[in-house]
Order: sequence, then structure tokens, then C-alpha cells
Amino acid sequence: MYRDVVQWSKIRHRILVRGRSIRRVASEKGIDPRTIRKMLDHALPHPYGPRSHRYPKLGPHTASIRRLLRENAALRPRPGSQSRTFTSGFAMRKASAVDIAR
Repeated sequence: MYRDVVQWSKIRHRILVRGRSIRRVASEKGIDPRTIRKMLDHALPHPYGPRSHRYPKLGPHTASIRRLLRENAALRPRPGSQSRTFTSGFAMRKASAVDIAR
């Protein structure tokens, strides 16, 4: 959505004060008419706000993921070895699933 206050105000002025049609302003500016209708509904654009940190699919597993990350941080990697990462853990799980399927 458009956030430029100056452009927002100019488009509102063209339609509300000068009486230009929504369709005409939309074609001149290259903006969808539905967006222009939203501009007419609100005097100023809505500011960006912080988004909530929700993980609906991970919800039941977040505690175990945090536990694994804490355990992994506490481990000291041996020389020549790798610490667990998401990618390596996924690869190991995929490999074990292939072995089970065989």
C-alpha cells in the first residue's frame, strides 16, 4: 500500500476538490482504483506497525526447539566436527526417513 503522504494528499485533492474521476486519476498515476478508494476512505496512510510474533504451526514445538538451541549452544564443538544446524538436522532427518522407507 502507498505510504507517501504527499502523493496521498495530492490524489485526494484531485478527486475530492477538483472533481476528477477515480478512474481517470488511476490511469494517470498507474494505481489501481481500489487503492485510490482506500486513499479516499482515510485522510492519511496507515503507518507501518510492529507485527506480532506468532508461529501457529510451530506453536507446539517452540519449547523443544528452544531447548535444542540451548543445548547446542552449551556444547563445545570438537576440532574438525560441526555443531548442529537446522540444515544438517533436516538432512539427517530426511536421510533417516529414506532409510525407514527402504
